[in-house]
Amino acid sequence: MKSTANPPKEIPSPRESRSQLITLFAWFNIVLCGLSVFACLGMMLLFKTLLPADQMMAVMQSPEIQKIVPASAMFALRHIQAILAASLALSAVMFIASYALLKRRNWARLFWVVMMGLMVVWFMAGLFFQPDISSFLPPELNNAPPEIQAQLRAMIETARISGYALSIVQAVLFVWVIWRFCSQDIRMEFQAD
Repeated sequence: MKSTANPPKEIPSPRESRSQLITLFAWFNIVLCGLSVFACLGMMLLFKTLLPADQMMAVMQSPEIQKIVPASAMFALRHIQAILAASLALSAVMFIASYALLKRRNWARLFWVVMMGLMVVWFMAGLFFQPDISSFLPPELNNAPPEIQAQLRAMIETARISGYALSIVQAVLFVWVIWRFCSQDIRMEFQAD
């Protein structure tokens, strides 16, 4: 006599039920953050050996350089070692969090939700505090022929609009990823730490 009962359904293994979004996001950031760690280390070595801080500061003090280089760039160059050390530390933490995300650690999911939230705030702030690109141009261009100045203004306006569009697209993408990371099906993949 044959049983008419339905055969038991197979329960998918945790590996089969894993979201491709999380896996791709984790691998993308593992590669990106790993490259960033090596880039920061290389730049730190470069600034220690080929461009020592004392020599760079001596060059930056010349009036010709101070006329050309914007104040924000001067600040960054004065503090390049600290900026690179902070970038290295952040890249290393993000690398570790990406690996933990790949291993489906809940703290890593929460870390990335917070990081992406901060990046959304950064992108939106960039809309209001976008630097004036024309401040990076040498003042001699003010004496350029009118057709060159018109082309320059058009280029600056195009760059500004592109910057606004890029900030908005990135913010929308990150909000969508945050929403997906907080969805029930994604949260179920992560075990509590």
